[in-house]
Amino acid sequence: MERRLTGASAGSFLIASDIAANPGFAARRGSSMAVRHQFGGTGVTMSAESGKVWQDVRTSATGSPYSFASLAADHTFGRNWLSVGVSRLDEKDSLLGGRMSAVLGGGGATTTFLDAEARHNFGSGWVGTLAARRGWTDFAGGKFQTGAYSFDLAKLGILSDHDSFGLRLSQPLRVERGGVAMMLPTSYDYATGTATDTLSRMSLSPSGRELDAELSYGATLLGGNAWLGGNLYYRRDPGHIASVPDDKGAAIRFSLGF
Repeated sequence: MERRLTGASAGSFLIASDIAANPGFAARRGSSMAVRHQFGGTGVTMSAESGKVWQDVRTSATGSPYSFASLAADHTFGRNWLSVGVSRLDEKDSLLGGRMSAVLGGGGATTTFLDAEARHNFGSGWVGTLAARRGWTDFAGGKFQTGAYSFDLAKLGILSDHDSFGLRLSQPLRVERGGVAMMLPTSYDYATGTATDTLSRMSLSPSGRELDAELSYGATLLGGNAWLGGNLYYRRDPGHIASVPDDKGAAIRFSLGF
């Protein structure tokens, strides 16, 4: 809702997701609201939603509740559009959609996101968009920082007035630094039979860095009652796991209204 109010186009992408339109994990939305007010060339948008964590493979985190609230301001000047926003994610039982055991500080987390987005209209239907997100997450066992980035290029009217083309390059939300802090035994005195505990930190940064590239093309047919689209995508290090083979594929979709 918030993205539509600010004029952002979600595009017809299947794999490369909109980094600013989700809390950083797959979610089953429950309720949401959004309010926007325009002050000349400047707009202010407030939004909030609540829902539950959703996963393809059910885990102990599936169904964990969350709430997400954001405040963003944007300004239009000429062919340029700039937006800056801040949001807060509160999770009751999960950590960015995952579950930590009680030993590692399980029991919920709070995350503050800072978003920046810039859009430029090149004319003749071409529009380019840059977006970046930075997050700071705190939970009982530690804290970490996350980042996500994307670039979109879209064109309305390629072969006719009823088709569109899109290109998206993105990095989904990834832990960049920080992790878990624990008191662990690091030395042992055989004479006294005692161990020495030291505060140890374990990084949560993943082994890889997922990068998604996707092309989309679609056109309306039958007087606007049907839509035909195709997608090509390539995903490096899926899930930010370096050992996972790169993912590539294609899709064709047809929709008919009646």
